[in-house]
Amino acid sequence: LENNPVQGIDLEPTVDDNCFDLTFFFRPSKESIWSGCMFRIFCSFNDTFNVQPPSMHFDPNHIPYHPNVDPITGRISLTTNEKWTSRYTLRLLLDELV
Repeated sequence: LENNPVQGIDLEPTVDDNCFDLTFFFRPSKESIWSGCMFRIFCSFNDTFNVQPPSMHFDPNHIPYHPNVDPITGRISLTTNEKWTSRYTLRLLLDELV
């Protein structure tokens, strides 16, 4: 992701070299009703990755209204999560998010 970034998403360096928890800063496109905003997204990988997708959720203090986002937890539900296979990558999830 550092060498081939996703447009609108910045990767924050991990703390204490913990590669299982990442933080992204998401800037919606100009076509979005949230254009001009920036959201923090937390991404956690468990020991079953790549058999199961990582868990992704918005900062609980800034959860945007969207049908694919739980309004209480901020958990993001993408179509790739529902039909996840081990061929999918984090890049694919982020491309769908944008």
